[in-house]
Amino acid sequence: MVNWLLPSAPADKLIPKEQRHSAFIKYRTRILVSTILAYASYYIVKSNFTLSSPYLTKDVGLTTADIGLVLSALAISYGIGKFFMGLLADRLNPRYFVGVGLILSAIFNTFFGYTRNLWVMVLLMIGVGVTQGINRRSLLSKIISNMV
Repeated sequence: MVNWLLPSAPADKLIPKEQRHSAFIKYRTRILVSTILAYASYYIVKSNFTLSSPYLTKDVGLTTADIGLVLSALAISYGIGKFFMGLLADRLNPRYFVGVGLILSAIFNTFFGYTRNLWVMVLLMIGVGVTQGINRRSLLSKIISNMV
């Protein structure tokens, strides 16, 4: 069912020696640009609650303690998610794992926009935090280490 998330097999065909330098430059640039775009996307998805919190206090009626509870849920679940998702990232293909994490994080954020219940917001922020934990190990360690 999730075999597509498993690491790819090593390539059978090697690049000819005279084409290696240009291929290296091309793949290094592609990996760097995709890593920057993915990390920026993760950051935008994670940061939107802070920007919307003044509107939540005014329109939804949340207190600053409620906002703090939701942000604490995000911070704690992000820290826990980095640990457990890092363990998973060591065993899975980062190309697909990063995409799945970003899509799941966006889905949690989309549902967050439709709720006014504090405890549903906390649960959705826990989901965002756990899925945000995917990016750190997958992006910064594995992909960039393959680039060097």
